[in-house]
Amino acid sequence: MDDKDIIELFLSRDEIAIHELSGKYGSFCHRIAWNILRNHEDSDECVNDAWMAVWTSIPPHEPNSLAGFSGKIVRRISIDRLRKRCALKRPDTAFINIEEELRFMEEFTVKSVETEYLEKETLHSIEKFLQQQPEFDRVIFIRRYWYFDSLQEIANVSGKSVGSIKIKLHRIRAKLSKYMEELEE
Repeated sequence: MDDKDIIELFLSRDEIAIHELSGKYGSFCHRIAWNILRNHEDSDECVNDAWMAVWTSIPPHEPNSLAGFSGKIVRRISIDRLRKRCALKRPDTAFINIEEELRFMEEFTVKSVETEYLEKETLHSIEKFLQQQPEFDRVIFIRRYWYFDSLQEIANVSGKSVGSIKIKLHRIRAKLSKYMEELEE
């Protein structure tokens, strides 16, 4: 079943939509949750919570990309779950490595509801920046900061060393920082 058919099921409030969504994008969303949480039970719960959030979001929203829409929801829920877990105890060491890099990314993310427009403009600027980058740079940037793939996973897939991936990501972040500063001027 294609995405438009699944969205139509959601719009008509047919519960089969969740089953179809789970069948088509369940492993994709579970991978996102796993990369953030590194815990199967928590990942399963976040994916299930995401299905409920998709159910309540369609309608009124009618996403262009069901995979992106679902992935974004499970990512947000998983990050919230990780923050709650970290508030109760020491954070997972797997997430500590990326936390510093994410702080850098948060500099460009506006959190106020009143400035939602600016947030969309910022995200558009980051997308535009990424479109101007070589494909390899785009892929590793998205794998690291959207899917939360570990440096080792990115290195394994790309055939590069972990050190070269670290350096490449550092350079991309520096270029992004310069790009964003130039836009502000």
